[in-house]
Amino acid sequence: MIFKFLNEKDFYNTFFDEICHVQCGNHYDPNNLQHVEWLKNFIKLLYLRGGEALCLYSDDEAPLGFIYLLYDKGLENVACFGAKATIAMFEVKEEYRSRGYGKLLCQEAEKHLRECGAECLYTDTPDDPDERGALSFYIRNGFTPVGFHPCENGKDDMAQIYLFKYL
Repeated sequence: MIFKFLNEKDFYNTFFDEICHVQCGNHYDPNNLQHVEWLKNFIKLLYLRGGEALCLYSDDEAPLGFIYLLYDKGLENVACFGAKATIAMFEVKEEYRSRGYGKLLCQEAEKHLRECGAECLYTDTPDDPDERGALSFYIRNGFTPVGFHPCENGKDDMAQIYLFKYL
């Protein structure tokens, strides 16, 4: 397995379908220019915030998945800010799921974040009763549910469950 940090353009081009799935689900319309621009700007803003796309490839260079990390270094000599990281997006390509690649990505991300000085990691996942795989995955990998936001994506969309893990 090969891990790579990708720049904005390569990340967008390599994992476009997966980014659409994570951010928009079935709401994304590639024929709607506002949707296309929103997604491009969303990725641009993640990179401007200092985010990193840690991507997993097979030994023959096939892209398998990614975990997009935001790390807040905080303010020097101020204990109440920083040292926290967030998983902004996390996806394994559908054809490669249930093979341990998500766990590998998570472990490599946690190792990288600890080396950077992060002390804790946050993430969220939709509260979708038909698809509890992500929630189960996070709990199996040491995350604890800590919150619930019923209208995160609007009153007509599903709620988000927030999770936390000490690094």
